[in-house]
Amino acid sequence: MSRERIKALKKAIRSAGRAEAPAHQAPDARAAALALLRHSVGMRHERLAVIRLLDAIRLRADIDGELWRYFETVESVRANPGQLRRLRKAHLSALASPPGAEAPPGGMRA
Repeated sequence: MSRERIKALKKAIRSAGRAEAPAHQAPDARAAALALLRHSVGMRHERLAVIRLLDAIRLRADIDGELWRYFETVESVRANPGQLRRLRKAHLSALASPPGAEAPPGGMRA
């Protein structure tokens, strides 16, 4: 993935994350978050992948089982066994909450 593509995806995430962002930006932001997450996982950038996971959770992206299984192997997540459970709980909470509701706390940055 080119640097320009990464910058464009990050911009889509930032734009949709603003309080005044229109709702129609959300699907593009979710797709961008998943693309960056998959890229980080593919490049084996473990700490960055955890940050990308938090972005995907915050944006209510549909994170598939393959990505969750990857995080079960990440050293920093395995070092704190409860961390992945908290991330999954935050993800389920975000998916269950109505659009525009308060996002789950992002205090679990790598």
